[in-house]
Amino acid sequence: MKIARIVFELNFGGVEKVAALAAHGFQAYPDIQMQFISLGKGGKVSEDLKAREHQVWVINQTAKIPDIGLIYQLYRYFKKEKFNVVHTVGAEANFHGLLAAVMAGVRIRIGEEIGFPNHHFLYRILFRFTYLFAHQVICVSQAVMQHLNQIGELPLSKGRVLYNPVELPEVKSKKESSDNQLVFITVSRLTAIKNIRSVILALGEIIHGTDFRPKLMIVGEGEEREYLECLVGENQIEEYVSFEGYQSDVFEYLSQADVFVLPSYSEGSSLALAEAMHIGLPSVVTKIGGASEILGDSASGILIDPYYLPEIKDSMLDFLKMDFTERMEKGKRAKMQAAKFSKENYCKELLSLYNSIPV
Repeated sequence: MKIARIVFELNFGGVEKVAALAAHGFQAYPDIQMQFISLGKGGKVSEDLKAREHQVWVINQTAKIPDIGLIYQLYRYFKKEKFNVVHTVGAEANFHGLLAAVMAGVRIRIGEEIGFPNHHFLYRILFRFTYLFAHQVICVSQAVMQHLNQIGELPLSKGRVLYNPVELPEVKSKKESSDNQLVFITVSRLTAIKNIRSVILALGEIIHGTDFRPKLMIVGEGEEREYLECLVGENQIEEYVSFEGYQSDVFEYLSQADVFVLPSYSEGSSLALAEAMHIGLPSVVTKIGGASEILGDSASGILIDPYYLPEIKDSMLDFLKMDFTERMEKGKRAKMQAAKFSKENYCKELLSLYNSIPV
């Protein structure tokens, strides 16, 4: 089976990490040949894939919808390569890739939506039309699938929930922190929608208003970094906050922390949360979107309203006041839940989906 997986970019981030995990997972299937196509730029992940001898095509287009020339480029490439499957991920890839695939006569066409599109009326019609050409549309959570259905882009009969995979390496035991100095950690792009601002503000209130002295590690890069660094300075908590930048191996940092914080205003799913759970971290997690589905019924996290700062602060305080044994029990339940999201399980389910499409 020859598969083309199309994304907007192959630099760094959740979508790119899933692509890399799929590449690694499908190496266990000798009959599978997978190629990767980035409509936009390449970067860290594209170079890693090439180093592992995967075929990668970085087109370097803006991919603004609609780009007729890009559809034609993809159509010609699909005709030449004779793919059995075209799997597109994200709005730009879904629109251009699915149309090109149906034009090229690709027999299995899979779309995938990773978040909560806020399309205006005409774009909703456009994507409802686009998804007619997909045999199935993967949604990374039930919340994403329900949203697409509610805005009229996707009938539930065509949607399929498949949670993102995570790397589940062997991890060393974490060094115990004192209850007064727990380490909170967040791993994400530093963009406004991730709401790191609120965690910094909550930390400042805790440090200046209580006897607790927790620390915060921020792992990731993005356009808000300078603003967030200024916010830390304004709240006079520089000695308690560290900016670690983008890290290809987040487990080294997760293993130094005690509690994971995911305060996003919107989250389709969360690779970083599942990775933290694998380490054995309990969590403070946004109740908006699909991240809570990663927690499942593990009771390993506290759900918060990301728009209500006192709730974020109180949840962090709950962990600071929590008995060590109770916190460790939450961590154990988190680790058990995370095992469901292995790349092996993901690739098995994905291959089953491809094979279920009548050709």
